[in-house]
Amino acid sequence: KQQNEQLQTKYDELKQVETDFKQENVQLRSSIMALQNSMKERENMEQENEELTAEIDSLKNRVNELQSENQELRGNNEDAHDAQTKALKAEVEKNQCYEAVHVIDAISKYEKIPIQTEDV
Repeated sequence: KQQNEQLQTKYDELKQVETDFKQENVQLRSSIMALQNSMKERENMEQENEELTAEIDSLKNRVNELQSENQELRGNNEDAHDAQTKALKAEVEKNQCYEAVHVIDAISKYEKIPIQTEDV
């Protein structure tokens, strides 16, 4: 009877060890799944990081292109402005000459003094 009780105690202990191992096994499986999910998440983040880095590089290149284009347009704008300013100055001088010719014509008619407007 004592041996039977010892065997029953040993059996109960082994059953408890088995239960403990099963619980630990469940916890370990859960930890493994959490680690696998973390690894997948990290891989996804690394891939997303690579994609964002490539996009940033592409945007930097586009900014450089636009800055070059902007610089070129500024130069063209300055050239056009200079040409327009010269044209306006020439137009003003031309108009001043016409005005001077008309004034000289008016004076010569008023004073009856012959003045050659071709000399102006």
